Amino acid sequence: MGAVNEDNAEMDLAGVPVPVAMEDTKPISIDELSPRTGDLPYLGWIPIGALIQNSYRILGQLGEGGMGIVLHGVDERLEREVAIKFIHPKHVDTEELHELFVREARAMARARHPNLVEIYARGDYKGSPYFVMEYIKGTTLEEWVAGHDQRRVGLDDALSLLDQICRGVAALHAVGAVHRDLKPSNVMIGPGFRAVVTDMGLAINLGGWAAGRERVAGTPAYISPEIAAERHVPPQYAHASDIYAIGVMAYELLTGRHPFKAKTVVELLRAHIHETPPKPSEVAPELSDVFDEVLLRALAKDPNDRIESAHALRTALALARERSSESSAPLRIMIADDDHACLRWTGKFISGSFPNATLDLVTDGATALAHAIRDPPSVAILDLSMPGLNGTELTAALRANPRTCDVPIVVVTGVGGARDWRLLLRLGASGFLVKPTDPDALITTIRRLLC
Repeated sequence: MGAVNEDNAEMDLAGVPVPVAMEDTKPISIDELSPRTGDLPYLGWIPIGALIQNSYRILGQLGEGGMGIVLHGVDERLEREVAIKFIHPKHVDTEELHELFVREARAMARARHPNLVEIYARGDYKGSPYFVMEYIKGTTLEEWVAGHDQRRVGLDDALSLLDQICRGVAALHAVGAVHRDLKPSNVMIGPGFRAVVTDMGLAINLGGWAAGRERVAGTPAYISPEIAAERHVPPQYAHASDIYAIGVMAYELLTGRHPFKAKTVVELLRAHIHETPPKPSEVAPELSDVFDEVLLRALAKDPNDRIESAHALRTALALARERSSESSAPLRIMIADDDHACLRWTGKFISGSFPNATLDLVTDGATALAHAIRDPPSVAILDLSMPGLNGTELTAALRANPRTCDVPIVVVTGVGGARDWRLLLRLGASGFLVKPTDPDALITTIRRLLC
C-alpha cells in the first residue's frame, strides 16, 4: 500500500482524497450561487459577463477543485443555463491533466443517460480547454443527507436515489468507462428528486485499464479494497470498484453511518482491505435484515465475490425492498393512459409489486379527473398526451381541487422533454418518467411517494 500522511488524526474522512490522486473537487451547490457569484480568484481572464465562442455568457462560479473550475453560464443561442468546466489555470500546461480533462469530457459524451450529467460541447478559451454541460439546479447528495440533522434518511427516498445512481453508473459501464470516484459529493439531486452522477474527472476507459495505465485514485471513504491495496485486477473486474463505492453509499444511506470507523486515512484504508463491516441491520435495528446480504455482497473484498454489476445491485435492492414490505394497508393507484398496451403493461407490473392495491385504469384525462375527485387515489400515474385532458391539464385540475390537491402525481411521456417537466413541476407534479418506462424506476418512484 502506498504511503499516506497520518498527521491529521481527526478529519472528515469522506472528503479526503488519496494523496497520489488529484485533489477532491468541492461540492457544486447550485443553492450557494448568490454568495459566490463574482468570486473568481483564479479567473481574472474570464470576467463575469464574458462571452465564450459567441454563445456562452459567464454568470458566476459554481465550484472549484484541484483539477478544474466550474462556472455558471447561459447559452444565449439556445436560451438555457449551462455549467462550464475549465481546466484549472495552474494545470493548463500539465499534459497528464489535459489528458484526464479530455477523458472526462469523452466519458460524459459517450454515456447519454438521464442519471448522468449531459455534456453539450467542448472547446478551448485562451489556451484553457473547457466543456459545456447540463446545469442542474439542486444540491449534492452529501449536502442533502447533512440537511437531515442526524436523522436517518427515509428508506424509500434512499432506495430511489440508489436506484438512480445505479442506472447512471450502469450506462457509464455500458460504454466501457469506469467512474472511479463515486461519492455523495459527486451526485446531484435536482428537480423531481432526480439523481445525477457528475464529476467523471477520474474516469478511465477499459482499454486504458487493460494497458495498465490506471492510477491509484479515489476518495478514501469510498475507495475499493483492490485500489486501496494497489492490486491490479483484470479489465473485466475494473467496474467492481464503482460497485463497491455505491455499496458504501448504500450502507451510509440505509444505516446512517459509514461501514468502518477510523480516525486516520491509513486506518480507513486498512479497514477497506481487511475488515468486515457489521451487518446493516445490527447498526440500524429498524432496517430489515433482508438488506444485509445485498450490502455486504456489494462490499465484498474480492471483486470476483462482489455483486457483478450496477444493474444487478439495483435489482437486488428492489427485491430486498419488496421482501421487507410489511404493509398490508389497501392502496388505490390510478393509471391514466390512452395507449391500451401501455395501460395493461403498467397495471400488470404495478399489481405484481403492490398485490394489495386496487387499480383504477382509465384511458382519457376527463374520466381520470372524475374518478379521482370521486375517490382520491393513493398515487396517480398519468400519460402526458391523452384525449379529454392531457397530463399537464389533468395535473393542474387535480392540484386545484381540494379533494385531490395532495395526491402524488407521476407523469410519463414518450414525447415530452425538459420544458414539459419544468411546467409540470410548477403545477405540482411529483415525478416525471420517460417512455418506455423502466419498471423498476416506476416502482421505486411510487414507493417513495407513498412513504
